[in-house]
Amino acid sequence: MNILFFLMPKHEVIYVTENDDLHTALDTLKNSGYTAIPILSTEGGYIGTITEGDFLWFLRENKNYDVEALGSMSIMDIPRRTKAKPVTVKSSMEDLTLRAMDQNFMAVIDDAKHFIGIITRRSLLEYGYSMLPKAKENEKE
Repeated sequence: MNILFFLMPKHEVIYVTENDDLHTALDTLKNSGYTAIPILSTEGGYIGTITEGDFLWFLRENKNYDVEALGSMSIMDIPRRTKAKPVTVKSSMEDLTLRAMDQNFMAVIDDAKHFIGIITRRSLLEYGYSMLPKAKENEKE
């Protein structure tokens, strides 16, 4: 099966860019309702994933809770604990499934290494669940 069947395209994905400041990035994450979002380069490449935990640990370690100061700090100043590697359009379902065990979503890049969207763990589980009745029917035969 082609993994692009599960793709949520870039225009539907909430993300931040490497030029965003901490204040903007925190607002984006908060308003998204997600616990992690992708960071993209200005050229559209996938840099990594930033999580709520990354923000919390950064604020704790730096003891800087001043909202004004956060506006002058780059999102790239935050160390990211998660090293989520993207999948390519040519990745196998097996690879995608293995990564989904450890990640809520997998960033997808094209051959030119441009971010084209994400595949969520949820979409894979929903597909698997939809296949259960068919598997049970085949067992009866």
